[in-house]
Amino acid sequence: MLEFKINEENYFEFEMQITGDADTSEKPVVEFSLNLKNGMKMSFLAEQKDSVYAVTLPPLKNFMIESGELDCNLSVFLGDKFFQPYSGKCVLKEAAKPVVSNMRVEHKETPKPVAPSITFIQKKSPVLTETTVEVEKTELSKEEIIKNEEMKKEVANLDKLLNKKKGK
Repeated sequence: MLEFKINEENYFEFEMQITGDADTSEKPVVEFSLNLKNGMKMSFLAEQKDSVYAVTLPPLKNFMIESGELDCNLSVFLGDKFFQPYSGKCVLKEAAKPVVSNMRVEHKETPKPVAPSITFIQKKSPVLTETTVEVEKTELSKEEIIKNEEMKKEVANLDKLLNKKKGK
């Protein structure tokens, strides 16, 4: 099985001789092809020196190709004839690949303050009710204590306003 590094330029050579009744006066066109997982095919022409052919693959990561196992083949075009003398698998490997594991997410619950709610009943004046929410006892910052005191004052003011309107 052929092995290539996906982040680097790769070079490989092979010997091939054409025999039989093919017209050997024509120069053959030899290409190496990678059959990608998305159905596409990338082909690279081989250079010939006597009976030795050489293929140079550029860094394939530049073409958004992922590492893994792919089908590959050699194709030879000689005049009006086509041959496929090699068909097999190749592996594209990354030089380094970070792997993340044991990732945990924790959610911190924040206490929700008690807020007044107004309930509207048909043809009656609004009734002020207080909603109680159980909150874990935690130490409050000075800002939170001040906000709670201000909220209590606002509730008291609303209660006074509603009582005055009821009396009129």
